[in-house]
Amino acid sequence: MEDQSTPMTTQDLYNASVIFSQAISLMLEENQGIIVDIVPEMSVVLQDEPSKVFVFKLNKSIHIQKYDGDMEAGTPVTINVEDENTEE
Repeated sequence: MEDQSTPMTTQDLYNASVIFSQAISLMLEENQGIIVDIVPEMSVVLQDEPSKVFVFKLNKSIHIQKYDGDMEAGTPVTINVEDENTEE
C-alpha cells in the first residue's frame, strides 16, 4: 500500500478509478445498478452538482448518471432494456 501522506498523482487517481470500476463490474449483473449519495465529504466535483447518482452496468461497462428521483442511497435498480433485434 502507498503511504497515505504522499499526495496522489493524476495517474494514481486514474488507476484507482479503473480498478474500482472493474471491482464494481464484477459485483453488478448486466443491466443492474445502485443509487449512490454524493456527500460533501467525498470532495467529488460533478457537472450539475447532483446529490445522487445512479451507478450501473450496461453493455459490460460501468456508467454513472445523474439521478433526480426519490429512491434512497443503496437501493438496487434493474434497467429494462429493449432488445433492438425484437420484432413487433
